[in-house]
Amino acid sequence: DIAPSQSAGVAKLRPALEAVAAIDLSKIDSRKAVDEQLQQSITDPALRALVLQNLRSVPDWHWQPNIELLLASLPRIAAWPKVREANYLGPVLWLTGSESAHVKPADDAEMYRLFPNTKKLEIAAAGHWVHADQPRAVIDALTAFLD
Repeated sequence: DIAPSQSAGVAKLRPALEAVAAIDLSKIDSRKAVDEQLQQSITDPALRALVLQNLRSVPDWHWQPNIELLLASLPRIAAWPKVREANYLGPVLWLTGSESAHVKPADDAEMYRLFPNTKKLEIAAAGHWVHADQPRAVIDALTAFLD
C-alpha cells in the first residue's frame, strides 16, 4: 500500500524514531519496559507494536534497524525517484487498503506507466498496513497472483 509519489506519511515517523533513539537500552531489562517508555511518545498501539517487533535482546538489547540512519534518511525514503521509462515489465500485484490515505486515484497513471503489467487490488476494511489489517485477504490475493 504505497504509491509511486512523494510520501508525506514518512515524515510522520520522525517522532516515533526519535522516541526510539532516545531510549537507553543499556538500562532496559524487558520488552515491557521499552513499551512503557514508548507509550507517551507513540500513543498508537499498532505503531508501537510494529516498532517493538524490531527490538532484539540477544546478545544485548538493541534495535535491529539502524535508527540513526533511518532518521537521517527520511527525506530520501519519502521521495520517489524520477524514472523516464518503465523499468519493470513483469507482473506486479499492487495491494492497497480501502481505508488507506497512502494511495490515491491520481497515483494510478504513474504506477501503470512505471509498471505496465500491474494488477491493482483494493483490500476492503484495510488501512496502510494491509497485511496486518486483513492477513487472510492478503494471503488469498498473493496466492491467486502467484498461481
